[in-house]
Amino acid sequence: SRPGVEGLVRGAQWNNRGQAYAVVPEVRAVLGGRLGEEPAAAFARAGVTGGPVLEQKGGFLLYKQAAAPRPSNASAPAALLATQADPRPVVLNLRTQKLAVVAGAIRAELNDATAGPAVAADLGIALGREFPNRRVAFYTAPAGADLLALLARMRAHPRVAAADLELIEYVRTPR
Repeated sequence: SRPGVEGLVRGAQWNNRGQAYAVVPEVRAVLGGRLGEEPAAAFARAGVTGGPVLEQKGGFLLYKQAAAPRPSNASAPAALLATQADPRPVVLNLRTQKLAVVAGAIRAELNDATAGPAVAADLGIALGREFPNRRVAFYTAPAGADLLALLARMRAHPRVAAADLELIEYVRTPR
């Protein structure tokens, strides 16, 4: 177990690209500003109180909320809400114990390269970018949508071969 992640409440769990993840409802992420910006300034810009910063991942500050929602038992699902703005939901990779920021998009591998708009219409979501030569499309859920429920619906769609949430887990830094 990694320092800082032990003891975090784990909510709903699912598989994403072959890895098991759990929602951590007490951790959120805000996009940091300029290099050297104090966390308090980033929190104020995002309109949140903030809390202790657990780590920085790329441009995001991952922090523990002071009064986070706690599920009544370990199996109770915690809503994972789509959001385009801060604060963003955070999840935990159960194998590596690494935290990941939920980007708010769903990546789908389509059975047919032309199915992107039809899938969006069927599910009531926005089609972002399409890569027809790879049969891949990215979708954005409306604000407040439960991404895990939407992901399950997308995976069950007859025109979708596979679907996963876009997560920011590993950040490469130049040497």
